[in-house]
Amino acid sequence: MNSIRLISLIAIREIQERISSLAYIIFGLLFPLFAGGSILSLLVDRFEEQAGASQSPNEFLIVIVQFGFFIAITFSSTLIVGGVTEEKIGRIVEVLLVPLQPSRLLAGKVFGLGVLGLVPFALLAISGALAIVNGQHSLDYDITIFTLGSLIFWFVCGYFFFAIGYSAVGTLISRPEEVGLSVMPMAVLSVGGLVSASFTAQNPQSVIAIITSYLPPTAPFVVPQRALAGAISVREHLLTILAMISSIIVMFRLGVKVYSGGLLRFENRTKIREAYKSTEF
Repeated sequence: MNSIRLISLIAIREIQERISSLAYIIFGLLFPLFAGGSILSLLVDRFEEQAGASQSPNEFLIVIVQFGFFIAITFSSTLIVGGVTEEKIGRIVEVLLVPLQPSRLLAGKVFGLGVLGLVPFALLAISGALAIVNGQHSLDYDITIFTLGSLIFWFVCGYFFFAIGYSAVGTLISRPEEVGLSVMPMAVLSVGGLVSASFTAQNPQSVIAIITSYLPPTAPFVVPQRALAGAISVREHLLTILAMISSIIVMFRLGVKVYSGGLLRFENRTKIREAYKSTEF
């Protein structure tokens, strides 16, 4: 219970420090709430104009889900890397680690900044759904409780997997100009997920689609796509969920070791292997 309380306090601290900024209020709250629905409605109109008889309405949703996942993960992870590097470069982390263990600090940061990063896309989804429902659209989008639950679940799982990884590699940075190089491995994985989803779009029951459904970097992109296409059974879906949850647990354990090993190394950019082996906590 004490751990949960500490993690909650860290998460609240992260939210309070950033939610009141003008940039976040404009681009994170007001824009997706008031403009996002209109933009998505225009995209739906454009798709309906060009859709042929052989095209399923869910093909449009699949594209939106793919890019929505990618943008959401990238945006949220950018907030996390910025928060981690800011605390490390400013040596704030030296103060935070006095009362806190690195695992709790990491968990609180992932939850807190995750809320900030995912709220804009939740608002965008709500405003977009309302715009589509209230608009004069001719296509019937087949969304069931099963597919909707799948979208939400994999959205959250994808976020946690990548957020933990981005938090860990963020501690490898000693100067702001090193951010791009340090986060490159995680960025490649997220791009790989998007590319894998595009490859499996034509044949969601192919061997490639099945394999990538069990790989943690690609599963959050591929499995929802297969669910929308009706190309994955409940049994296989449950197996991919178990594989993803196990991967997140393993990622957290590895991430904590890298995170704690790189937090207090201020002189030069730290390699992942060095941070993993030099864990002090």
